[in-house]
Amino acid sequence: MSRFTLDGDVFLRMETLGGFKEVVQGIYNDSAQRVGITLQFDPNRQEWAHTFWKEDIARLEPQVKGPADHLKRAAFLAFWLRREPPVAIWDDCNADPENYDVEYIMQYGREWCAFRTGYEIALFFECNLAAGGPFERNRYSLSPKYPQEVCTMLKRKNVSPHAMYLIFLSLFNRPSANRLGSMY
Repeated sequence: MSRFTLDGDVFLRMETLGGFKEVVQGIYNDSAQRVGITLQFDPNRQEWAHTFWKEDIARLEPQVKGPADHLKRAAFLAFWLRREPPVAIWDDCNADPENYDVEYIMQYGREWCAFRTGYEIALFFECNLAAGGPFERNRYSLSPKYPQEVCTMLKRKNVSPHAMYLIFLSLFNRPSANRLGSMY
């Protein structure tokens, strides 16, 4: 099984529905195939998630006076993928029923894949393209409990795209001389 990897300007590629599907399906399939789950995607849901994500980013950009940064784009993407899940069927027929990860993905797959898609894209930008130079991927490793807590919150609470942005901002916080609060 090959692992899906990101390259180039992911957001530029995701402007088109075809590019959006390629990235989203790649990350979702990577998550599911690791535990033997097969996914069937719903083209309508993919189109809705793509459209709503692009519309939100377009509404956001005049407020931030320019293009939304990669963390905002990733956060809004995670929000819309959770809200309009692109997967119609999660098939665990070929998965090991004793594997806890299978049970977890079957229960929290919608939330896990939405969070992971936003996180992987934000991580890609932070490690490769962010101002201030690249960082090593392992600098941002998450404890196993962190995604579980986020997924539980996404499933049971109303989490706005702005709250997702704050989650990603806190995960990828870089020191800056231009930030307020230098007294902390």
